[in-house]
Amino acid sequence: MTPEQTMYHMLMLKLGRTEEYDRELDRLLEEQDPLSPLVLELAFCMSDRRETISVLHNFLLDHPADDTQVCGRLLRDMARCWRDRSMSAEEISDFLYRCALYSGQDHWEDPWYRLYAFTYALEEYEDGWITREVFLADFEKRLSGPQP
Repeated sequence: MTPEQTMYHMLMLKLGRTEEYDRELDRLLEEQDPLSPLVLELAFCMSDRRETISVLHNFLLDHPADDTQVCGRLLRDMARCWRDRSMSAEEISDFLYRCALYSGQDHWEDPWYRLYAFTYALEEYEDGWITREVFLADFEKRLSGPQP
């Protein structure tokens, strides 16, 4: 598992989206022979999500992820969720905001700021300062902008 995959899965687990991590771990357990030290350690804590997050976090301390690649993957995933209407613009905005906060990185700096900033128009919409149409236009512009 690359550092970028590790960071991605750690964020997904922190936010309660476990399905993709479970599939990835199952795939790695079937394909790797011998198992990498990370996958072996993850196999021993499969039912304990907190321990899994801790193992992923500790791996990242020694193998830092490329934040730009992680943010790009998150944006592509959320663009797919928007296209297939599995998440609303509000849900995606909140999800990306929480990814930036839970990343452990400076969310005021790019590329994490790009995710954090999704909530600006959402907050203005929720407070009644802008219409839903204006919010959606801002949301779609941010989501379809150049990928990191």
